[in-house]
Amino acid sequence: MEGEETKISQIKVEETPINCPVCPPCPVPQKTKPGKAFLKVLFLFILALILAAVVLVGSGIKIIRKESLLDLWLARNQAPTPTVIIEPTLTPDPTADWKTYTNTKYGFSFKYPNEVINIGSTTSSDSINLKKDDSNFAVISIYQNMSVNDYLKKYESGDPLAPTTNVSTTEIVFNNIEATKVNIGGVDVMYFVLFVKNNQLFKIELDVTAIMSDPDNTNRSLFDQILSTFKFVTITPTSSPSAQTKGGLTQGTPVKIKSISLTTATGPLVIKGTVDFGWMFEGVMPVLLLDSSRNEIASGSATETTPGSWQSGKAVDFSVSLAFTTKDTSGFLVFKNDNPSGFPENQKTFELPVKFAQR
Repeated sequence: MEGEETKISQIKVEETPINCPVCPPCPVPQKTKPGKAFLKVLFLFILALILAAVVLVGSGIKIIRKESLLDLWLARNQAPTPTVIIEPTLTPDPTADWKTYTNTKYGFSFKYPNEVINIGSTTSSDSINLKKDDSNFAVISIYQNMSVNDYLKKYESGDPLAPTTNVSTTEIVFNNIEATKVNIGGVDVMYFVLFVKNNQLFKIELDVTAIMSDPDNTNRSLFDQILSTFKFVTITPTSSPSAQTKGGLTQGTPVKIKSISLTTATGPLVIKGTVDFGWMFEGVMPVLLLDSSRNEIASGSATETTPGSWQSGKAVDFSVSLAFTTKDTSGFLVFKNDNPSGFPENQKTFELPVKFAQR
């Protein structure tokens, strides 16, 4: 019914204890020792492992040893690996097939191309002209007892264009020769090279005509190549019999000495004799007097006694006067044929050892 409370009767439950039977204690497992059979099996297993390891290690050593022996055999019997040698590329020498000019008086030489350069000398024995295509190309001049500065001062004072001309100098080295390059009118417009050797000033100049006709610098390059071959050389004299500075001694050909005398107590020394035909040109030939160390102590030109006799086709009478002073007791008298071509193959030298009387 709505609104009425439902009464639930309470039931009293009594708890009755349950008596469970008491279980006996569980048995504790006892530790047992392995049997002898098990230990035997374990020992055999470990021994088998050890033997297997020994066999494997031994086999590895044997394999390694076999490979080492094989490598050794191959190293001894196998063809060696070829070595590749790389050789440097050699730059050809452009002057290799050039001719060589040798000046026996001053002891120098240089190369020149045989197909384009013709060498001739002036009537003076102190200059050598180089020509190309019948035009002046270069000239080598030698001045006695002059320094580079002395020449430059002399050049500037003697040249009317010097005060207004652009002149500059540059120190250069060619073929181990220290020199001064003189530029005139600008760099390489016209130039020459100066250097000193044995108290002698050498001047090597590129001719202005060779420069003006050289728009592509071919002549300049050729001049520099010739200059790079210039060097001083030792001249081996021709062996000759000895001669005294007194008495009319006659020494074989090509020169026969008729007399050697002193005009005064201190000189000069006058030599008279004859020389074979072909040794003189224009009636003269060079003569040098050297001391015992082969240093030049006098030089001159022997001249024909009879004008025009150098063209007679016969031996020519000559005389030469040499002024000198020396403390040596011996030296050398050197005769050279006058060689207008300048070609070394045309050069002749005749040398006489001499003794100087004490004054």
